[in-house]
Amino acid sequence: MPLPRRSLKPVDEARAATFMARLDALRRERPEAPVILVTAFSFGSNYLKLLHHLRKRGAIVALVTGDERINGATPIASLAGQGFFDIHWASNPYVLEMPYLASRYDFDLVHALVGTYSPYPFAELLRLCSAPVVADYIDFRELMYDDGVSVDLEAHKQAFGVQDAGLEFELWRRIFTGAAGVVYKDSPESLRHLSRRHGHTPRAIEFQSYVCPEWMPPEALRPRDGTPSRAVFAGGLQCDPAQHDFKTCRTTLDVALSLARQGFHFTVYNACDNGLGGFEAFRELADANERFAYHPAVPNHLLARALSAHDLGWNYQHFEQGSETAFCHARVMSSKIFNFLEAGLPVVASRYTAYVASYLEAHDIGLGVESRDIGDFAALVRETDWDRLHAGVARARDTLSMDRHFPRLLDLYNHVTGKTLFAGTPGDITPDGNPALRAQAQGEPDA
Repeated sequence: MPLPRRSLKPVDEARAATFMARLDALRRERPEAPVILVTAFSFGSNYLKLLHHLRKRGAIVALVTGDERINGATPIASLAGQGFFDIHWASNPYVLEMPYLASRYDFDLVHALVGTYSPYPFAELLRLCSAPVVADYIDFRELMYDDGVSVDLEAHKQAFGVQDAGLEFELWRRIFTGAAGVVYKDSPESLRHLSRRHGHTPRAIEFQSYVCPEWMPPEALRPRDGTPSRAVFAGGLQCDPAQHDFKTCRTTLDVALSLARQGFHFTVYNACDNGLGGFEAFRELADANERFAYHPAVPNHLLARALSAHDLGWNYQHFEQGSETAFCHARVMSSKIFNFLEAGLPVVASRYTAYVASYLEAHDIGLGVESRDIGDFAALVRETDWDRLHAGVARARDTLSMDRHFPRLLDLYNHVTGKTLFAGTPGDITPDGNPALRAQAQGEPDA
């Protein structure tokens, strides 16, 4: 069933033809290489890890996005020729042009980063595309207003400006049930919950934005000994009150003030700061308080060196529920922790984000805290065995590396296509999970 059409400018067929002709030329140059379409409406910085490793394994990567910038900040075009993609199209209207391209070119596979964005373009992709589609959920948007029993459609409409929430959730169902494979990052409980709701268990793997060893700095800018005194947050903060996760921006500022009063240094690298304003409160605090520093976006592959000048990675999904349900927050994952691991930093997370906290503690790479701990964070720091956590971080940089886990994704690709897209892919690597929740994950629909 086609989707309802809104007033949009038509597909730029001439540009699409040029794009496909360039792909044909690349295919003639590298006839053995699989041609993979990677697509996302809004491209997040951690997606660079996927692109880097696909290119590293020899794929021809066609990147199609609905935005010209990473997190609305760093121009994607600035990364051309650096081993992330062979060709890029910033498409507008994305909801029409991306499915149009996918329906007219013979891709070997489509990896769709469905994220927390509108399901419309991805439902169209599945309807029109003949190549197998792997749906990659950075978050399960369906669960944001789910209490484990029912969904608050009105809250969803208000948060995302949705006109027809019923139709949107039907489209999410089509994506979940129609994708050839599913990649997820949140708790396995989230996947099982949606499998029960939709009456469908997809072929799925847990696959995180793991550590890229080649992005680790050869030498940390700060020694890993003594009591930590410098915390750093690196990720996207939203300055628009209409954004569903806007409250985390205010919470991050409050935490920075609290830690600075206790003698800690706190630094923010904001992946969503495009230089157009909106973060004046952070800049003013940086001017007024020598213990606080604020920086705009740093591309993901250059971030670890900057982070290594600190002692602790701070996960910004803090101590307020925001507008989402506790059911959702307890099951989400954070890709930021792997950036901190690349820099050699233990991670602090909120116990409110229970899956993140349990992941840190199961791998011995950080600790979960509660809001009451922030007022006397110095006491918690004194009580923590940092030598043990630093040893855990050193181990995890290997056990949670892309080199170890990327073959699992390639195995999924080979399975859903029925082809050996990547020869010599090991198939015996155990999927990473959260050991603390492993008992609950029995029967998880992993490949």
